Amino acid sequence: MRDVAGTRGKNPVKQYTLRNPVPLRTAADITTTRSGIPTDVVLSDIAGPVDFDSLAKAIRRSVGHEGMRPEDARSIAAHVLNFFGFNERIIDNVLEPDDRDTFYMLEDTGILETERDETTLYDGREWRIHYWMFRKDRIFDLAREESAAMAKELARQKLPHEFVSVPGAGHGPAAPIRRRIPIAAGRARPGNG
Repeated sequence: MRDVAGTRGKNPVKQYTLRNPVPLRTAADITTTRSGIPTDVVLSDIAGPVDFDSLAKAIRRSVGHEGMRPEDARSIAAHVLNFFGFNERIIDNVLEPDDRDTFYMLEDTGILETERDETTLYDGREWRIHYWMFRKDRIFDLAREESAAMAKELARQKLPHEFVSVPGAGHGPAAPIRRRIPIAAGRARPGNG
C-alpha cells in the first residue's frame, strides 16, 4: 500500500494494485459464511450463501427427520445447487419438466419461492419472466432443527440401552430391563428347592 499524495500524517488511503489486490475474504467474511456447515447444533444467522449441507439438512427436515434417507436429501440438494451455483435466484426457463416438479415440491415445503417480473416489449406485448429463489431463512431454520434432531439422535444412540425410554411409554427413562440369565444344566433353580 502506498500513501496517496498529501495524506502524510493522516490515515493513508489503501490503494489496491495487481500486487496488492482487494482481499476477497476477510476474517469477518469467514466467520459469517456458511462454508462447511458446523457440526454443532447452533448455526449462525442468515449470513452467507446457501451451502450443500444446509440445503440437504433442510430438505430432509422438511419431509420429516425419518421420512427421507440422508443420501436422498443430499442427492436432491446437489441437483438443486447445480442449477443455482452461486446465484440467489435462477430463471425458470432453464428447468426441464422433471426438474420443475422437484422445484415445486421444494416450494411446497417452503425451501424455494417464485418471483416474476413483467416488462413491456417494443411492440406493446407484456413479457413475464419467472424466477426461483431460495428462502434462506426457512432453509437455515430447517437446517438448525435437523442438526438438533441429529445431535439428539446421536446422544440417544450413545446412552446405554437400559436408560433409553420406550416411545409412547410416558415421559422420562424407562424402567431398567431385567435380563434373563441362562441357568446351567444340572443346577437347581431358585425357589424349586
